Amino acid sequence: MPGPAVRFDYQSLDEEHGRLYIAHMNADQLVVFDTQKHQVAGNLDGFKRVHGVLAVPEIGRAYASITGEHQAAAVDMATLKMIATSGSVTYPDGIAYSPATKRVFVFDEHGGVDAVIDAGSNKLLTNISLGGGPGNTVYDSGSGNIFVAVHGGGLTLSLPV
Repeated sequence: MPGPAVRFDYQSLDEEHGRLYIAHMNADQLVVFDTQKHQVAGNLDGFKRVHGVLAVPEIGRAYASITGEHQAAAVDMATLKMIATSGSVTYPDGIAYSPATKRVFVFDEHGGVDAVIDAGSNKLLTNISLGGGPGNTVYDSGSGNIFVAVHGGGLTLSLPV
């Protein structure tokens, strides 16, 4: 793996294209690993304190939470270039995607909200208040819902998508 031996955080596998997207948090890099060739396909700079990452091959994008810049970034999966950022999100962390609505949900660990981003325009649409600190955000394909674990409330919320 490239870069210093410092903290790696989230990873997301694009099975369709055989690429693993890895948040190399303390190196401020998004690493793209080719799982078929067993080598690094890209080592992208400019992702200050990157935490979350999510590959969304059906729209040709990967999303990363750039915590050090209080933004979420969209990366073109073909060119491995950052094509947009959206924010402001106090402490962006984990990411989920709703294919039915083409919305990206980024949980804001310190802001107590889930930030909702339009995947077409990469614009922040709204923040959904959670009543506590989010622990993670995931999309459930069976129900078509976004689920969020909320710290302090001892509950999991199902968000409208």
